[in-house]
Amino acid sequence: MASDRIWAAEVYVNAFRTGEASASVRAVEHLAPAVVLNTGKDEFKGIAAVARRITGIWASTPVYLHGAWSLPREENGLVKVGATLDNLGAAPTSIALTFSFNAEGKISHVQQDTVAAPPPLQTDTFPDFVRGIVNGALAAGSVMSVTYV
Repeated sequence: MASDRIWAAEVYVNAFRTGEASASVRAVEHLAPAVVLNTGKDEFKGIAAVARRITGIWASTPVYLHGAWSLPREENGLVKVGATLDNLGAAPTSIALTFSFNAEGKISHVQQDTVAAPPPLQTDTFPDFVRGIVNGALAAGSVMSVTYV
C-alpha cells in the first residue's frame, strides 16, 4: 500500500495536470497551511495561493495532461514525480515535482522544475508533430487556415 506521502503527491499531481476543481479540493486536504510552491519563476505561499495555481486551465495545463507521468517515489523524506512532454511543439520537454512534508505529513513545499524545449530547428518540411496536428484537425474539430507566400 502506498504511503500517505505518496498518496498526497498523487492527489496534487492529478489536480496540477488536469486543473479540475474537484481534484484541487482533494489536493488542498493534503496541503500545510504555510505551503509554498516554487516554480522557478514565481513563488506561491499559503493554501489559497497554491490552490488557485493548481485549479483551472492554465496555458500549460493541456501540455501536462498529455505528459507521460512517472509514479511518485520516496527519496530521503521527499517525494518526487515527473513527466516527459515529448513532441508537444514549443512545450517544455519535462517537468519534475519534488514534495517536502511537515511533521503532520502535509505537503509543506513543492519545487517545480521545468526543462524548456530547445529552440526549433529551421527546416523546409513540416515536423512530425505539425503533420499530426494537420492530419488530425478534422477529426479533432480544429479549425484551420493555411496560407502560402
